[in-house]
Amino acid sequence: MGDIDRGGVFAALVGTMLLLDPEDQVKGLLINKFRGDPALLGDAVERLHGLAFNTPCLGVVPFLPYLTIAEEDAVSFAESALASVSCEVAVVQLPHIANFDDFDPLVREPGVRLRCVRHPKQLRNPAAILLPGTKATLADLAWLRELGWERALIDALASGTQVVGICGGLQMLGTAIRDPEGVEAPAGSSSSGLGLLQVETGFSADKQTSQAVLQKDSMLIEGYEIHAGETTRSPQTKPFGRIMRRASDGVDVADGAVRPDGSVWGTYLHGLFHHDEFRHSWLGELGWLATEGATLATPDAEYDRVADALETTVG
Repeated sequence: MGDIDRGGVFAALVGTMLLLDPEDQVKGLLINKFRGDPALLGDAVERLHGLAFNTPCLGVVPFLPYLTIAEEDAVSFAESALASVSCEVAVVQLPHIANFDDFDPLVREPGVRLRCVRHPKQLRNPAAILLPGTKATLADLAWLRELGWERALIDALASGTQVVGICGGLQMLGTAIRDPEGVEAPAGSSSSGLGLLQVETGFSADKQTSQAVLQKDSMLIEGYEIHAGETTRSPQTKPFGRIMRRASDGVDVADGAVRPDGSVWGTYLHGLFHHDEFRHSWLGELGWLATEGATLATPDAEYDRVADALETTVG
């Protein structure tokens, strides 16, 4: 399958066929995310058939706007586009962003506009700024500094914007990150954090990966953890919540951190915004107005859209 929306789809498909070993059996090709009338392709599909060793093109799948299912990578990070918006949230699109489907429920929530931004100049005046997970915390922290995010976050806080960090975002919001074992950088490397939470992170080769349940106030929120190292709080800093279960084991572990005024907080729990009660409570704090009668688009409905498009195109 080739993504025509990114460009170079014919070269990509033909090049892939050239690189495959003869014994690799490819039954057919698909062109995905085409905008417009497939007739505009002219004889390109027929020529593809010949150039790809007579491998048939099974169809041209149309581009489906505002599709909110998890992507394979961050290149196609979805934004919401709504006529009626009472709350705007900005996600910083880090170079090594990970677990970005954490924010899918915000994309689908009526009345919420989620925007991805790379440079502080794109911020406008959101109600909240989200720092997501990352595959390379130290590298992305340096990138944030290079673009001026350190100053931009301080200015945003002063204007009433909330700042939130998830996993690697939590680590970057702290005062220091150390890598004694060389997990991400040469052993012994360290960097000061953004300094918005009084926490410090130390990387280690042991990685925490498990399904987890977080207690936040009276809510029990199911999600998962996937991070290297530990984050410790200063004595005056309260945790965001408590992890009460990891896989099948009962635990009681403080998680994340929150400023006394709630303006900055972070957690290691992925999947937090999939919890309806927490998401609605948090959005309400930001000024979101629930739309009467509006329903959240479910992943099943989105997969049905994809299935319908494939059935129409391929049969």
